[in-house]
Amino acid sequence: MPKICPVGHHCNNTTEMFKCQPGTYQDDENAIICKPCKRGRYCPSPGMIKAIYCHIGTYQNRTGQSECIQCPEKTNCIKGMNSNHNILIDKQNVILFFDFLKLELSILLIVLRDLSV
Repeated sequence: MPKICPVGHHCNNTTEMFKCQPGTYQDDENAIICKPCKRGRYCPSPGMIKAIYCHIGTYQNRTGQSECIQCPEKTNCIKGMNSNHNILIDKQNVILFFDFLKLELSILLIVLRDLSV
């Protein structure tokens, strides 16, 4: 009967079995290598079977990491954020951002209308 390499581990062609290192995980059996944790996620412990999303207030912009980075002051990161391009808490900036989006949408609608004529 062939040897089964469990999830959370990687195995070579012999009988050796190794836990995935922090920053990696493995959700498949009989894997030769572990997968690096994706951006916006982290793998803090050996033997992880799935990556954990960065918590609110943190982010991770690199793969293969064992922890997330604290968001800068006066910013807010949502769960699973993968960059430090954070959402400003300042209401004035949020209002300006949404005004900009409305302007962009208006321009797009005008272009689409002109194309259909």
